[in-house]
Amino acid sequence: MTTATCGSTILYGRPLRTYGKGRVCAHNGCDTIVSLYNPLKYCSLHEKLHRSSIDVDSILFTTKECLLCGCDKLANSDFWDAEEGTADGLSDVCRECTSGAVAA
Repeated sequence: MTTATCGSTILYGRPLRTYGKGRVCAHNGCDTIVSLYNPLKYCSLHEKLHRSSIDVDSILFTTKECLLCGCDKLANSDFWDAEEGTADGLSDVCRECTSGAVAA
C-alpha cells in the first residue's frame, strides 16, 4: 500500500480529494487562500468560529432593557455593570442610569 509523503497526491493507493485551487476563506474580510485539500469553506482560524453551533451574532448583538429608563442597549460591559446572581451576569439597570445621568 502506498502512503502519502510530502507533496504526494496519492494516499493509500487512492488519489487525494481536492476542493478547488485558489479558494478564499468565506469569512467576511479574510483573504486567506484555503488549501485545495481542505473541504471547508473557511481557513483554520475562522473555521472554529463557524463550526460552533452557537450563533455568534446573537451573542454579539443581544440587547437588554434597562429597568429604569426602558432603553434597549447592547448586553455588554460597555452599557452594563457586572452583577453576580443575574441570569446574564449583568446589572438590571444600565450604567447611564446608575451614574445618575438619566433622571428616574
